[in-house]
Amino acid sequence: MFRINGVKTLLVALFSLLPFSAIAQQTAQINVAAQNFPGKVRPGQVAAVDLIATNFGPADAENAVVTITPPNGATVHVTGSGVTCDESKVPIGCTVGTIVAQRGRSMHLTETLPPVLGAYATKLSIRSSTPDSQPFHESQFAIEVSNDPDLTVSMNRFPPSRFDPNASFGTIFTVKNDSAFDAHDLVLIFSPLLGFVMKDGTYGAFNCTASATDGRCTTPLLRAGESLSFEPDIRVGPSTDGGRLALQTALISRESDFNTNNNRTFYSGVALRTFTVSNTADFGFGTLREALIQSSTGCSYSEHPCKITFAITEPIPSSGWFTIAPEAPLPAVQTDGLIIDARTQTTFSGDTNPAGPEVELSGQRSNFGNGIELKSGQGIELRGLAINGFVGYGVAIGSGSVAFQAVVVDGNYIGTDPTGSRAVPNGRGIGISGSNSVMISNNLIGGNQRSGIFVASAIRTGISGNKITANGGSGVYISNDASDTQLDRNDLSLNGEFGVAIAPNAKNAFVRRSTMRGNGNFALDIGLDLRTPNSNADLGRLPNAPVITSATYDSVTNKTTITGRALSECSSCDLFIDLFASGARAPNGAPQAERYLGTAQLGGYSSTTNAFTFSTDGDLRGQVITATTSRSLIPQGLLRIEETEVFGTSELSEPVMVR
Repeated sequence: MFRINGVKTLLVALFSLLPFSAIAQQTAQINVAAQNFPGKVRPGQVAAVDLIATNFGPADAENAVVTITPPNGATVHVTGSGVTCDESKVPIGCTVGTIVAQRGRSMHLTETLPPVLGAYATKLSIRSSTPDSQPFHESQFAIEVSNDPDLTVSMNRFPPSRFDPNASFGTIFTVKNDSAFDAHDLVLIFSPLLGFVMKDGTYGAFNCTASATDGRCTTPLLRAGESLSFEPDIRVGPSTDGGRLALQTALISRESDFNTNNNRTFYSGVALRTFTVSNTADFGFGTLREALIQSSTGCSYSEHPCKITFAITEPIPSSGWFTIAPEAPLPAVQTDGLIIDARTQTTFSGDTNPAGPEVELSGQRSNFGNGIELKSGQGIELRGLAINGFVGYGVAIGSGSVAFQAVVVDGNYIGTDPTGSRAVPNGRGIGISGSNSVMISNNLIGGNQRSGIFVASAIRTGISGNKITANGGSGVYISNDASDTQLDRNDLSLNGEFGVAIAPNAKNAFVRRSTMRGNGNFALDIGLDLRTPNSNADLGRLPNAPVITSATYDSVTNKTTITGRALSECSSCDLFIDLFASGARAPNGAPQAERYLGTAQLGGYSSTTNAFTFSTDGDLRGQVITATTSRSLIPQGLLRIEETEVFGTSELSEPVMVR
């Protein structure tokens, strides 16, 4: 007995040392399912379906076969790599072969269903010669043959990302029945009205009503192929606290929708947190100083933008504008996402000063400091103020380091009274130091003691559409530490020094399509060395000025034609030749650019004498023609620009009189 038990004990011990796989056979676990199939098709329309056979088990599934049983009257065709199907009989058998463990095999099925309306189910099953841990392998999918209308809704004009309180949503909704079947009893549901208020009313073909939670716009009929557009009165709520806004729409009708993927829209934005300037005092509630203090915390560009508005309620002065005269410098703007918009005073009290802004920020009571200091990183806007009489800058723009537009200064009068007719000088108009991405546009910058705009250590400064005139220094001064400064379509005239002065080491300074006349010195000086002659090698310096070879008038065509050459070594650059006409040279004999005529573009050349011809309507005889060359920052084609290449604008060419 002892001996037998010993043998049994030894056998059990040896058996326990064998791997489990030698005892229990591994199994597969296969499944077949349909993916990416339409829920509905039109009568006679072919439905495309993806079939996926998957093996979730630890063992390979060998000799796998997928069986497809289509509905009666349907026609089916199956394709797939390494898949063979017998479509001559129903059900259809498809030999898949081996499905590796933890892998799948795909097939593509096209199915034409009977033309009779209704839902049709296709059954699927799969088997293999490998034992399966879950032997039930059937599934099905259903497709409906439908005459339901196909409704779509869209916003024709996408709303802004930031809203004032009480602002209109300002979007036109278009609903369309993109089918051959009429839709009845349409309802466009606006839900939720988070931060929005809808006004009841009839808008086009839609009648709209609103509750505390949603709004509904209805119309009885939308015919096949018809579209209707309407603009319901939806406004932002009156709250001045800001916050996220959301608005979702869903379009339904009495009939089911053929495709529910295109009958919804969604919008999300933010309401501006607002601070109102209601009086002209320097300290206390409702003052500009208090609004700047209150907005110094809690504001951000994306989620919590803020706005300082003006609604000064005291009687309108006889001058037509309200004057704010701080006794000490105002707090600097050091938060992100702040708009200072004095145009709101016009909205509040009317256009009491047709010649300019209704709000003046005056330095008459301050003997030091700047008018407005903008030291934020991003999303700062300054609009609609007259800023004058400050010892320092009218607007001082400080540090910032963002890739998109950080600061916008637009539509202000800087250095004049609010009519723009009388100089009330600041020390300088606008100063930019240590800032990235600034746009200065549509301002009157004139009468300042020194330069209108001083671009110091700044990157990516845009100056466009401004009138920068009658400043004591240059219209625009671009320093050695500035890069990527672009001027376009400005009036840079009647300044005490240069129209534009560019220091020798300034990088990528462009002066395009701008008028420069009657300045005390040269219209455009690069290098602060007065006249800069052309060079035989311009790759490592600013572009050569073009050479105008002729300017003649043809009375038959009533056109003035200008010919010339662009002297450039760059073989892969775009060159822009801006041409100007003037009544005469400047009093000092230098060329000037009194009137912009147009641009001739050259590009991708290897020649150093690139000819151009430019024609303009009219008789310019007796006028003198000058031009500049701007070498594009973006090379043409895929050719590599050498690091020694310098981009920017040349000085004005030697003038040629039109004959």
